[in-house]
Amino acid sequence: MKPRKTSLSLLLIGLLASGHSHAASLTLDFESATGTSAPTGWATIGATDNGSYATTDTDGVGGSNGGSLDWTGPNSVAPTVYLVNSGAAFDATKSISGTFDFYVVEDGNYSAANFLVGDVQNGLTKTSGGDFLNVFLREKTFGARAALYDGANTSLVNDASNDREIFTNQWNTATFTWTPTSGTTGNFTFSWVRPTNITEPGLSIPDYTFDSANVYFGFGTGQSPVRFDNISITGTAIPEPRAALLGGLGLLALLRRRR
Repeated sequence: MKPRKTSLSLLLIGLLASGHSHAASLTLDFESATGTSAPTGWATIGATDNGSYATTDTDGVGGSNGGSLDWTGPNSVAPTVYLVNSGAAFDATKSISGTFDFYVVEDGNYSAANFLVGDVQNGLTKTSGGDFLNVFLREKTFGARAALYDGANTSLVNDASNDREIFTNQWNTATFTWTPTSGTTGNFTFSWVRPTNITEPGLSIPDYTFDSANVYFGFGTGQSPVRFDNISITGTAIPEPRAALLGGLGLLALLRRRR
């Protein structure tokens, strides 16, 4: 190849290898998931040691075919057991929004469902600096709380427990938004609709900063049984480096072939 074409090829490969964001969606309704294996594109964290994972024939709001995630966890401090999306991360510098159904099972304890947003894969180990928001959806007197786990440390970001009680043994539909304002700094909102079609005021965390643009999502419990269904998230994906590099190599092959 001529030097100029070679330089152009390498430039294009470099751009692809560095990764380009693209619109993406993440959906999961558990209709085709069976047994104790995580669905394709997801991974279980803390399962077996801290709680059990399974899919059930129950269904979330508006469901017809049946199927949901069923977590059974011990009475311990969260985070413990979660289903987390694997593969490409969502981009925190872009808007992200989503919905999902959740169901807190009454078992005589102060039960809770947990929804995680951020650097979940690193932060869950509590040995790294991975930051993520953890929305506690708690029943009875504790209500709902949004808290930040920062590596090995835990600090409460927002406490809105006074009038945010979660009712057990009922499906609720949650909605969340992430709106960036500058880089990985932005505003996070979360609300849910009860079976009686009453929309809770929810939670709002302004001017929060993620330590990484890579955002993952976790659904789980640190206490008692909970269920999730009809997960639907939209945003912008950050390609995995390996996939981007393969794309660059494919482009180089194409340029050589055209030559």
